[in-house]
Amino acid sequence: MKNLLRKEMKFASPLSYWFIAFALMVLLPNYPVLVSAFFVSFGIFQTFQANREANDTLYAAMLPVAKASVVKAKFLFAVLIPVLWRVKQQLPLCAPDRVGGRSPVLRCRYLMVFTPCCTPV
Repeated sequence: MKNLLRKEMKFASPLSYWFIAFALMVLLPNYPVLVSAFFVSFGIFQTFQANREANDTLYAAMLPVAKASVVKAKFLFAVLIPVLWRVKQQLPLCAPDRVGGRSPVLRCRYLMVFTPCCTPV
């Protein structure tokens, strides 16, 4: 199972990892946060499209592993990418400001972002 997940992560589209980096766009003032969520969804879509074009399903079917493990690995990949994006998005928001005690990013954007560690004014 771990090797299958490693295969999914290794052969994933590079766009998935670039789009995770787009989570740092949260730091841009007045930038809509949901755009970076769209990018992450698009990266997962591109990964599955690339797997389809490379006949990854046929390759995975010929591997000497349980077919349920292949499905679990693909599912875990599709869950792990948004989790990584969300963690990367939340890290800059949880950094406290030196003066006010809360993130400077949240001053005008608290309605657009759910942050469990920071509360709006």
